[in-house]
Amino acid sequence: MNVIVPLLAVALGWLLNELSSLIRLRREDRRTAGPVLTDLLEIRHRLLTLNEAVKEYVKELGKHLQIPPQAQLQFQQYLQTLLQTSFPQAPVFIEQYEEAVSTLARVDPIRAFRLRSQPLIAPFLDWVRSLAASSEPDVRLWNAVVEPELLGRFKPHIEELILDVARAHGWLTWWRARRRLAEPTLSEADRKWISDFIEKLKSAAETTPQKPAG
Repeated sequence: MNVIVPLLAVALGWLLNELSSLIRLRREDRRTAGPVLTDLLEIRHRLLTLNEAVKEYVKELGKHLQIPPQAQLQFQQYLQTLLQTSFPQAPVFIEQYEEAVSTLARVDPIRAFRLRSQPLIAPFLDWVRSLAASSEPDVRLWNAVVEPELLGRFKPHIEELILDVARAHGWLTWWRARRRLAEPTLSEADRKWISDFIEKLKSAAETTPQKPAG
């Protein structure tokens, strides 16, 4: 009995110490996962939502104007570049993201390894899109095969990472992230707003008096 009691005390002390370390690690994991999750959601927004909104805008515009496919893709590229000026610039965003991942690596190196270089996806798509806009056959290939295949591959990949990091942040965050990912990329209200906006532009252009030439 005299031997068992000290052994039990040592075992209990070790268990409490391990439990305390686990709680501290869990708290640190949650704190570092937050910024990474925010950046991943931003990457998905640029990759999917912004792209879908621009395509919807060009599609609605095409109902009123005859725009060749090549010009449509060039216009999409222009709008993508214009709208992205409201977001953090690529070098700053990439640096910010990689710093957040490096912080996460202190407590979860395996997850951090999987998260590296994700901000490069959107610039890569922009670069490939700009190449595709150079000729009519390339535009058809881009619209029919390349873009659907690339986005079809990247979308589940980025969403898997989002849910993984959200789970590290907490079950409630995971549930909220899952609900958000289940929502349509572009809502019907967004599509209606774009359609109404194009209609208003058309009406304004038709009622604006044209200045005589010369």
